Amino acid sequence: KVVLTGLSGGGATVGVLCCEEGRTAFFEHARIREYYPGTGDIFSSVLLGGLLWGDELADAAARAAYFVRDCIDYTASQGTDNMHGVQFETQLMKLARGAEA
Repeated sequence: KVVLTGLSGGGATVGVLCCEEGRTAFFEHARIREYYPGTGDIFSSVLLGGLLWGDELADAAARAAYFVRDCIDYTASQGTDNMHGVQFETQLMKLARGAEA
């Protein structure tokens, strides 16, 4: 199982590539032009949580990527210091089973 993150889609998008047992999945979303420490840790935690719940690798990676994107988007809208990391607490309900990714 391999997950590559931060793949550039020409500057306007960022993508994730998943490879597992000969299958690949790629998805991307709009790049948000802000950078925060700790987003890789959040991605990894959400990915692992999905795998432990029994999600397919690509589904868990997509949920993690969109969660991090939403955290960055929300934090950027608040204008807080980037070095404080993302404000993920407001986004946690998106991780509830049955919630949209």
